[in-house]
Amino acid sequence: MDKYDVFISQIIIDEINQTQDPIRRNLLIDTIKKYKLKFVDITLNDEIIALAALYIENNVLQEKSYADSLHIALSVINGLDILLSWNYKHLANISRKRNVNLLNMSENYAKFLEIITPLEVMDNER
Repeated sequence: MDKYDVFISQIIIDEINQTQDPIRRNLLIDTIKKYKLKFVDITLNDEIIALAALYIENNVLQEKSYADSLHIALSVINGLDILLSWNYKHLANISRKRNVNLLNMSENYAKFLEIITPLEVMDNER
């Protein structure tokens, strides 16, 4: 992981803390510690909230996936290259990535955001 700057936001911490299974919650917390992820203290500003809302309004994501839309908007607004997710259904799939980037371009966010799984990063390391 030294090859990459890996960040985690308060949104992820909040999601982990809501995990009902204490064993799984502790495993997730231990993973953050193990890989020494950098905590990004990013305030959800008007631009991030507006972009997240656009993903919902344009059916890129469903309303129940608002937290996912915030993940994407945070990544886009802060110029990150990659959003890692295990969430195949709502994030890490080719259709979603295409629709996210099309909407981003229409809103003048020209930088392409890769939405991939941690396994895809690990595969590139071999």
